[in-house]
Amino acid sequence: MGEVGGNGSVVWQNQHRKDDGKKFKCKDKNNQKPNKDELFLGDALDVWGRDEIAIGEIGTTKVADLEPGLSQESGHFLVRLRFDGVEANAIEAWFNATTATPAKVKMVRNGNTVVLAFLVKAIERRDWPVKVENMPWEIRYDW
Repeated sequence: MGEVGGNGSVVWQNQHRKDDGKKFKCKDKNNQKPNKDELFLGDALDVWGRDEIAIGEIGTTKVADLEPGLSQESGHFLVRLRFDGVEANAIEAWFNATTATPAKVKMVRNGNTVVLAFLVKAIERRDWPVKVENMPWEIRYDW
């Protein structure tokens, strides 16, 4: 599982769901705020990081592999979901059939692949350590 969100910067977490209980080889910061470009070990095989970037600068770094037709926006995370084959066709048909597509959602096709892209507004949080009441993060993914 992983999460990305704003916290006066960009804070992210990836949790490795390993069953053997082995720890990552990262610095244990004892729940202290990580320094810029530093990783530290959390409690449950999770790795946290912090990118010292202002909320307004999120979405302003040029993305080299950005699909034509998509764009970034200041203060927003760009989330791209890729589909291929039958799923790509279904997503494209659904997207084209809807009449209420928000401006922050785009769809582009590249060959057999469809990319559904969302601009997700970063929420500014200033608490450290991260408090449960500030969750969930803007973006979460699970496997």
